[in-house]
Amino acid sequence: MKNADFPEYREQNGGIFKRFTYKNAEVLRCDITYPVFAPKTFQTARINRWYAGQAALYESSAKNKFYPEAVRQYNSLLTARGFEPLGVGVSYGVMYSQNGLLSVFLDTSEQLRYSGSHLYRTSQTWLTKSAARMPIGYFFKPTSPWRNVILDEINQRLESEEISLTGAFYADAQKRLKRYISGENYYLADDGFVLYFQQGVIAPANAGIPSFLIPYGALAPYLNMVL
Repeated sequence: MKNADFPEYREQNGGIFKRFTYKNAEVLRCDITYPVFAPKTFQTARINRWYAGQAALYESSAKNKFYPEAVRQYNSLLTARGFEPLGVGVSYGVMYSQNGLLSVFLDTSEQLRYSGSHLYRTSQTWLTKSAARMPIGYFFKPTSPWRNVILDEINQRLESEEISLTGAFYADAQKRLKRYISGENYYLADDGFVLYFQQGVIAPANAGIPSFLIPYGALAPYLNMVL
């Protein structure tokens, strides 16, 4: 629910796009996109610097970690003819931008051929008046059982006939939920909290990043604000 007391925030793409070559052959592609928020204020400038800094760190990883791996794979071939460049990068989604909050996820993708493929997600929910990042507990009343409610909601999804028949999750996924649920691995959406688990944690790697939408209504008695 939008509150007119807060300004509207807009984002545009920032980006770093690099092509790394070796012996005149392209061996690595690095594509990084990140949000740049407006209007420009002290707080949005601070948030923008954080995302630009993360992009620069990943660019450094591409140069110092993934480029040597690409060269190694190139040199390991008997012939370089038809060598497909490795690909790494970061993409983002702005999932919530209202009521003085910004919620963003960053997906890091690494297609490294012989060294495997990896997908990793991080997320940030910002309080725009202070440019501070908020853990999920910030939104709930003290001592409320929100964590148990969220676990119950996700467990009900896993127990549904449709999901159980597909075998999309590990047999012990419910045990893994309790172990790996994190107050950092979430973002806000228009209609609820989205909780996610990293690739391979509760489901095989080919399932990607399992995500669960928990409607705000299911948590309404425990929330300390209207979202």
